[in-house]
Order: sequence, then structure tokens, then C-alpha cells
Amino acid sequence: MIKIFGDKIDDQIFPKEIKRFTQEEKDLITNFVNSLLRKDKKSELDKIEITPLYDRLDCCTETMDIIFRLKSINEFRLIFKKYYRSGLKDKDYITHPDFMRDGREYSTENDYSDFKNELKKEKIITGIYVECISLIKSAKFLIGEMHEKSNFVIRTRYEDVERGGSNLTEKCKYRIKTFHFDKIFKIIEEENSKD
Repeated sequence: MIKIFGDKIDDQIFPKEIKRFTQEEKDLITNFVNSLLRKDKKSELDKIEITPLYDRLDCCTETMDIIFRLKSINEFRLIFKKYYRSGLKDKDYITHPDFMRDGREYSTENDYSDFKNELKKEKIITGIYVECISLIKSAKFLIGEMHEKSNFVIRTRYEDVERGGSNLTEKCKYRIKTFHFDKIFKIIEEENSKD
């Protein structure tokens, strides 16, 4: 697909709600961070910053950067990057295995077949890359940037996306809450308990 305009102009002429974080996704992330903070009476939220990104080769369109403290001294930074790529064909399943696995360490032959059919039907891939940095003593990646848990991907899927739908499917929402956020929570808890 040939792009005539850059992302910023394209967003004005042909807005797509799922290209950036939807309000539903922002709410899920905010509720997750609040649940982390409620576990510790000495916790503190330092910053939430949402930044739109334009014309990037990595197809990331927006970041949500959150800095918070647990035990009043252990500082963490969570970075959520919205990924959006349209105009895909079923053969593009080969170049997106991390979205196919959706947070799992493995994939099966059925996963490839299902993913290929989904791309053929929807023609887009959306998701969220997650990075978590511990700022306790020095910056240390817990998730992302070549750490063993690198490329932590949350795949997002929407109801009726072929016709512009922007509500997460119930299955996707459930997986984000019970699988992805649970995994992130355990990684942060493990690091926080090291004192």
C-alpha cells in the first residue's frame, strides 16, 4: 500500500480509532497500574505520559509511559507502545510471530494456520509492546530490550474490525487481564521483593 501523506496528515483525513490507544485500552492499563499501587500503602504514582508517534518504521503509533514507586523507594517504569500495521496479506503472518504467540513462549502448527486466516480476514495487526524497567539501583530491563522476556507482546483484537469496530473482543480483554497483566505483575513483584 502506497502512503501519499505522512501519519499526522493521514490521521486528520482518515482517522482510525484503533491506530492509537483506545480509551478502553487506556482504562485497562490505568486500572492495572492502580491495582499494583493498591498492593502497597507506600506506593506512589510519579508520572503518566501519553505521546503520539508518527511515521515510524517499527509501526508504533503511540506510547504510554508510566513511572511509579513501590515501598516508597523502588522505582519502576512501564512503557506501553501501541503497534498498528494495516494493508496486510495472509503471507505477512511469517514476519509477525510474536503477535501470533500473543505472550506465549511457543507456537503450534494450528497457531500459524489460525493467524494466517485472521490476517486474511482483518488485514491489520494491532497490539501493544511492553517494556518494564527497574530503576531501583540502576536502570535494568525486566521486560524488553534484549532481556530474556524481550518482545513482550499483547495482541489486540477488535469486534467487527473490518467495518471500523474499536471495542476489544471479550476474549482479548480477558486474556489481557488474566494472562498478560498477571505475568507483568509477577515480574514486578519478584523484583520489588528483592530488598
